[in-house]
Amino acid sequence: MTTGFATRLNHLLESTTITQSAIARQSGVSRAAVHKWTKGGQIDDNNLEKLSEIFNVDPVWLKYGVHTGDVSNQSEHDGSIDMVHLNHNDAEVVSWEWDIKTNRVTYSENVKNIYGVSINTNEDFFDLLDPASREEMNKAYERLIQHGGAHEIDFRISTDEGLRWITSRATSIRENNTTTKIVGISLDNTVRKRNEINAAQFETLFKFLLNRCSNITLFTDQHGTIVHSNIPSTNANYLPIKVELERLIYRNIDLINQSIQNNHDEKDGSIVSIDGANYNVSRAGHYLAIVCPQDLFNIQE
Repeated sequence: MTTGFATRLNHLLESTTITQSAIARQSGVSRAAVHKWTKGGQIDDNNLEKLSEIFNVDPVWLKYGVHTGDVSNQSEHDGSIDMVHLNHNDAEVVSWEWDIKTNRVTYSENVKNIYGVSINTNEDFFDLLDPASREEMNKAYERLIQHGGAHEIDFRISTDEGLRWITSRATSIRENNTTTKIVGISLDNTVRKRNEINAAQFETLFKFLLNRCSNITLFTDQHGTIVHSNIPSTNANYLPIKVELERLIYRNIDLINQSIQNNHDEKDGSIVSIDGANYNVSRAGHYLAIVCPQDLFNIQE
């Protein structure tokens, strides 16, 4: 089942002449990675920006189904919560509006899905923040009120269910050079943040292992997309080598996973024969570790 992001991406592909291969070339990723996006695979912010530039669309809309525009010069009448169009199929996005004159704040009905509690006042919101986050948030809103513009902030809140990481995007609405309202959206990025923490814990291990491997060694996600390797980025053939290896892994991902499953007790990994060459494969947490045959490519800088 595809996600909202995948549905919008597929719609763009169907309604334009842009192909998956063209996206892969322009984004510097493999064709397999683009195909994964169309099937609901996650996309990082860097590739999301590239993809939105290719299709000339708002990256926030592309990922979340939300349109946010530069409304800093719009009138107060135009600056309602309707300025942020929310696709309520994307339950991880909540829209909100703060009337500066009355200090009244309004959240969309799904606010509890994001924050874990109902929020009816600014005091309700700020009570969720730790002192450091509260100070940072106050300064950010002071800048919006005084100077206008927009911002994006990541912060952490404490709920009965534990810690949550939230990303908030806000835009000021000004009338006669005075900010009258602030409208925005909030996104629950808890899963992404936890994944980032887990990835950071692997980072030192990756570097330690890769620096000591003479063969090309790769760490990939479960779909075969390379996340770390010891291929020097300064190598003139870095991108072609990476793309070719991702294609090879993607074509044989079922074989690789089956081999690992059949030999999960082997401490030295499992040997998989692909196109007449032997690859050593194993699992490292949520990643696949793949050691390529010696001299598969010349990876010297």
